[in-house]
Amino acid sequence: MRVSHSIKFLTPIRSDYALFKSILVTFSHQPDVDWSYQSEGKTHVVIVDADKDFTQDIAYECAQADAVIYYTNDMTLAEQKPFVLRKPAHAREFLQILQRVTQYLVEKQSYPKSLQHATHAQQASIVDKPTLGQPMLTY
Repeated sequence: MRVSHSIKFLTPIRSDYALFKSILVTFSHQPDVDWSYQSEGKTHVVIVDADKDFTQDIAYECAQADAVIYYTNDMTLAEQKPFVLRKPAHAREFLQILQRVTQYLVEKQSYPKSLQHATHAQQASIVDKPTLGQPMLTY
C-alpha cells in the first residue's frame, strides 16, 4: 500500500535547509512512500536542528508532528531520542532515517486512535537539552 507523508525542516542554517530539500526532491518517491515538503501547518515529520536554541514555535511544531528527527553533532542524543541524524547530513543517512520513520509511522497508524492519543500524551514531555540546558519536547 502506497502512502504519502509530509516533512518540515526547522533549521536556521540555509545550507542545511537547501541540502534537505535537495535530497528530498531527489529521493522523495520511494517504493512504498512518497515524501513531500510542507512549510506550513501540521506535518508527519519535523527535522529540527537540535544544536540551536529551541523557541516556543519550534517546540509547538515538534509537539504537532507524528515524529521528530533531531539533527545534531551531539550523538549522545541517539541514546535518548528515537530518531537522530548526525551532522553533516549525507543522502544515505537521510534516506536510512526516513525509512525508519516510515516504519514507525506505519506502526503508529496501525494502533487504535484511542491508544495513539494516550501514548502521545504520555510520551510528550519536557526535558533538559543535554548540550545547552534548554527545555525541549521529546518523544
